[in-house]
Amino acid sequence: MAYVDTSVYRRIARDEPGSAQSAPAVDLSREAVRLLLALDAVRSIRALPTRYPHILNRLASIWSQAAEVERYLAELLLTSRSGRQGFPLVVVTELTLLRGRNAKRLPPVKQDVWMEAMLR
Repeated sequence: MAYVDTSVYRRIARDEPGSAQSAPAVDLSREAVRLLLALDAVRSIRALPTRYPHILNRLASIWSQAAEVERYLAELLLTSRSGRQGFPLVVVTELTLLRGRNAKRLPPVKQDVWMEAMLR
């Protein structure tokens, strides 16, 4: 296994604009680093680990359950709550990339005749 310097994934809360000075730094978990390595996504996913490591940590902890990952990503990307600020475009892109990788693990959705008629 390749060595990855996880210090680049540390988020120092005081360095981020608009964050509280007293907010603790959040480190990327070993499981999250393993997930990035397993997906060969160390180069393509860079903003999510540095800006929102808690999200990547949560994804790594549930990655073995593809349906749960889909629910979590859908909740993050398609919120029904108003007043949310939303993610920067680069983070949305990375979450979408992870959602695409996860979608390949989900069983195909069976649609009946009535569902097909409604989609037309």
